[in-house]
This record gives sequence, C-alpha cells and structure tokens, in this order.
Amino acid sequence: MGCFKSKPAKSAKGETSIKDFRNQTLKAHNERRKKHGVPALKLSSDLNNYAQQWADNLAKTGNIKHSDCTLKGAKIGENIASKWSSDGAVYTGEEVTEQWYREISKHNYSAESSTGSGHFTQVVWKESKQLGVGRAKDSTGKLIVVASYRPPGNVIGTFTKNVFPPK
Repeated sequence: MGCFKSKPAKSAKGETSIKDFRNQTLKAHNERRKKHGVPALKLSSDLNNYAQQWADNLAKTGNIKHSDCTLKGAKIGENIASKWSSDGAVYTGEEVTEQWYREISKHNYSAESSTGSGHFTQVVWKESKQLGVGRAKDSTGKLIVVASYRPPGNVIGTFTKNVFPPK
C-alpha cells in the first residue's frame, strides 16, 4: 500500500457513513468540475483506502501535513481540510469541497502555476480522473478530510491546459 500504517480513528458523532460521505464529496466535486467543462471524477477503492489511512494517521499524530507517498509507484494529488468542533458538528462532503473550491477567487487563469489556489485547481484539474476520500476525527474533536486524486493535478507548466474559467 503506502508508507504509513495506523489504527482507524473514531468517526465523528452524527456523521454519515463513510460511503455516503465519499459519494457526497464526489457529487460536489463533479458539480464544480461540470462548471469548468471538465470530465467527471470516479471513486477509486485504492485511493479511498489510501486517503482513509492518511486521514487516520493525521488524526492519530495530530500533525496535519501532506503525505509524501506514492501509490502503486505513481504520484497522486492530495487535498486536506480540517475543522474543529466543540459541539459535534459534522463536516459534509459538500462543505469540504466548497472550502477548497472557494480558492477560485485567488486563481489566475493565464498563469502556469498556482498561488493560493492549489486546492481549487486540484478539484477542477482536467487530467485527474479518479478520487479517493478519507475522513477521521482526532482526540480533540478536529475533523480531518483527505482527498486523493489520480492522476495528480497542479503540475507546473500545464495549468492553462487543465484549469478553465467557469462557463
């Protein structure tokens, strides 16, 4: 698999099943991708497993950072989001995707790199075809979501071929 192993973290109270959460996140991604004229993503079981293991690892260690691993010898893209809640509030697939997508306001469509819009550009990256989603809750109540993408986005020099303004 990858370069990390951890025990699964506890799910947040009131959260939908991981299957439903993944489907919500996929739907939210594809609604936004459609606005930009790029093909829909499909869920991938190995990317789901990878994203879940990384989310569990982040919840266990408390150190929110990107993985540096490859999956099956290939690089993957990754978005991470977290939200702390003292009242057990849930983090929906729509909410987390919108959080990433809001970076659209920082994106320059004529640039071949991204400054402050990397989560947005990964969500709508044309060449990305598959999505994996993981979700975990740490001991302080922080909700953590990891999305893995294949092929990865945010490749310097190819932004104008992969990220288009909304129609």
